[in-house]
Amino acid sequence: RDKPTHVEFSKTDITGDKELSGARMEVLDKKGQVIAQWTSGEKPYKLTGVLKAGETYTLRETAPPDGYAYGSDVKFTVSRDGTIDRVTMKDEVTRVKILKIDAKTGLALAGARLELVTLDGAVAAAWTSTKEAYLLEGKLRAGQTYLVREKKAPSGYRVLEEDIYFTVPKEAGVITVEVENQKNPSAGDPKEPEKPEGP
Repeated sequence: RDKPTHVEFSKTDITGDKELSGARMEVLDKKGQVIAQWTSGEKPYKLTGVLKAGETYTLRETAPPDGYAYGSDVKFTVSRDGTIDRVTMKDEVTRVKILKIDAKTGLALAGARLELVTLDGAVAAAWTSTKEAYLLEGKLRAGQTYLVREKKAPSGYRVLEEDIYFTVPKEAGVITVEVENQKNPSAGDPKEPEKPEGP
């Protein structure tokens, strides 16, 4: 009697082996047809007697949990002898840095009150800028657009009138969003010394 094929799929955080719930997953054959779809839970997802022995398939993530980047496709080949195959995909958290800078010098500015807002108007985060970039780690949804809104400018600078829009990348990695401020004309820049007139 032939043994049925048996494949177990694990979805975990990049930092450990604990199952990550809430990811929408699918398995595709070599022609790109979807063979199975599911949402990851607290235990590995199992396919028994569904996949063909010796065939190569692709495990793909179609929507990660909030706060995680999309995992890379994982190709795997089903064992011919009925051995239990274990296929694991790991997700990294999304990372976005927001830095308030002087528009002219590019230097970091402290003292601005900022908000991170979703497109439906919900405030996702609020903070006061420092000389270091503000890090949002594992909080934003991959592929979603947010906006940075300035509530108060640093001393001597004009309040930014337009919101800054950005989209969290689907791939893992860190992006930096720079929010520029112009100096207040009344504050003024130090004037350059006047050049003496010719002899």
